Amino acid sequence: MARKCNFCGEAESAERRLLADIEGNAYICEYCISAAYDMIHGDTSVEEAKSEEAIEYQKAHSKGAKSGT
Repeated sequence: MARKCNFCGEAESAERRLLADIEGNAYICEYCISAAYDMIHGDTSVEEAKSEEAIEYQKAHSKGAKSGT
């Protein structure tokens, strides 16, 4: 079973590494960590983080669709 980020739902891959909690039940990807850091430190709002994540998701998936993967 593929591990997925509990925040954005993306599966673990070479481009999207995950960190687990101590028990290994919850995961967070490096992109969600970065977005959370930015929100905590006032660099971005929740709405901006969501839209940035959506843009990254669309870019990643449109590349896969074009290359047939």
